[in-house]
Amino acid sequence: MNVQTQAFLESPNSALGCPHARLAHTDGISGTEFFGYDTVRALFRDDRIRPKTAQVYLDMGVTKGSPIYEFLQRGNFNMMPQEDHDRLRPLILRGFRPARIRTAEPAIQQIADGLVDQIITSGGTANLVADFSHHLSIRTISHFIGVPAEDVHRFEDATVELILLGAVPFAPAIPRLEEALVEISTYVDSLVTARRVQPGDDFISDLIALESEGDKITQEELVWSIVFLLLAGHDTTRAQIASTARLLISTGQRDAAAEDDTLVKQLLKESLRIYPAAHRFPRVVREPLEVEGLSFEPGDRLALNLAAAGRDPSVFENPDDVVLDRPAPGYEIGFGYGGHHCIGWGLATAEITIGVQTLVDRLTNVDIVGDVVYKTGGTIAGPEVLDITFSPRTAAR
Repeated sequence: MNVQTQAFLESPNSALGCPHARLAHTDGISGTEFFGYDTVRALFRDDRIRPKTAQVYLDMGVTKGSPIYEFLQRGNFNMMPQEDHDRLRPLILRGFRPARIRTAEPAIQQIADGLVDQIITSGGTANLVADFSHHLSIRTISHFIGVPAEDVHRFEDATVELILLGAVPFAPAIPRLEEALVEISTYVDSLVTARRVQPGDDFISDLIALESEGDKITQEELVWSIVFLLLAGHDTTRAQIASTARLLISTGQRDAAAEDDTLVKQLLKESLRIYPAAHRFPRVVREPLEVEGLSFEPGDRLALNLAAAGRDPSVFENPDDVVLDRPAPGYEIGFGYGGHHCIGWGLATAEITIGVQTLVDRLTNVDIVGDVVYKTGGTIAGPEVLDITFSPRTAAR
């Protein structure tokens, strides 16, 4: 079963046998693939498994000292050594403090309004990915980190290559991924060096200031951590913005959202459940364990499938439908869970809700035209083509 196809991601229950006996797990491209919500949720917090490590990629042809290896060891918070993760994650989280995210919200609104201005000027059609979510997500994370707006074009295409970490087979993707990592890390290294000389009111300067307070983060760790945030903060969010807008349009909730500005935030939780951008989480077994009657030994591999877990009919009634008032606790794993909960979830929530609400406030008579086309092939997936027709509603707020 290929769980990376658009057909599976849009309707996992059809592939898993619903409404009859739903498949609970199967042999997949990353070991045993688990589909049930309760199992996936529990495995997120099980210390006997961990995300893939650099060793997995060494076994697939990556060389020590290469850009991919350095990225995995020093910056990728999902795959770096546990002791480095536990030391660096609290430092990076301090850069995402709520007060700084609130400070960024006017800039997010300005970016979103500027993009909608361009969409309206270009006529009555748009691709909500290429014309909106792609640019909103990279410009938001770049502004938050401290990248000058005029520099974003230098690496914005490279930042959508994180998907290649999940490519199967992986070896053919190595040159393209290394090229992207060199391009982004070279730029970030120069930016960090400049901020050491002239600090600003931004994420990079916050982290540099921590060094003077005695917290230890090397130049290499800081550079590769920022590379990871640019990569992870762009591709996943561009897809989730588009998927949230898609649900809003396809379910006829657009007019209601124009009257109730809390609806988009409610819809986001359903968007994460139905169309998760980060839809698969490969794991490596550290200690012997048994899951759903299957025994695993250290070194075995498995995967947590969020696309299927969010549609589990034993947990979510009418799992393919948008239900804004699902009973608590509802879907809790949209941004991961446990020790690997998404570092930038607060910023992502802000830009998705502000971005989609801006579309609601500025456009009317919105319809999806043609087929929605996905970008697939790794652990991140979502719309690449989401064409709409529309009429302008009002001027920018």
